[in-house]
Amino acid sequence: MKKHLSVLALSVRIVLYKVLAICALSAVLQIGLCIFSLPRGTAQDGPAISLESLIGLSSFGRIAGVAFLAVCAVLCFCGCDRSSSHSGYTLRRLSVGERTTVLWAAAANAGMLILLWASQLAVALVINLLYRQTVPASQLGDQSLLIAFYRSGYLHALLPLREISLFVRNLILLAGLSICCAIFSYHQRRGRYRLEPLILALFALFYFSQEVGSFGSDLVLIFVALAIGGFALFSLRGGVTDEASS
Repeated sequence: MKKHLSVLALSVRIVLYKVLAICALSAVLQIGLCIFSLPRGTAQDGPAISLESLIGLSSFGRIAGVAFLAVCAVLCFCGCDRSSSHSGYTLRRLSVGERTTVLWAAAANAGMLILLWASQLAVALVINLLYRQTVPASQLGDQSLLIAFYRSGYLHALLPLREISLFVRNLILLAGLSICCAIFSYHQRRGRYRLEPLILALFALFYFSQEVGSFGSDLVLIFVALAIGGFALFSLRGGVTDEASS
């Protein structure tokens, strides 16, 4: 078991700092643009902008989308032969079969995507605090943050609250993207390139934000993620056996 945990630790170490840098940069941009878009003045100037409108005006979701694509690119290419860390060479010399390392890499990828998700939630909470300190108290409601997570398509998809289908969709997307990115590196080390992570990432990018009650869209994205993830897993069949390659 120790050698398997060492493979997981290696997979995490390869991508962790790059993903943290992407999360930090996107957070700075999102918070900075939200501060720039915050209303100025007093209650006599008219109704304050709503929190969900502030999120929309500040390009919060667009920055998150770029960060998401950047993280997916890191997860795909950091295990390749041409990466600066030369991780492909290291992975081939481990005492664990290379196809087994794909599963551990997928687990590490899932952790990195969860890290991105958690950073986005944290940024949303920070922006809510800034919003509440700027908007006059007479125009604030006790449930402004909860309402924003229902009214904003991006925030609602980020934390679906009571919408179970969105939770299921997000978990399946997480699994599908994690597996596809890990398998991309596996095939690249054999001179082949796969399109599954790109296709699934683009589907997630364009259809992630959902309004309340978008059950049909959730089912479509669930089906797409299962199909693409399953096809990627199927591509591991045959070829080099899962024996240690030392």
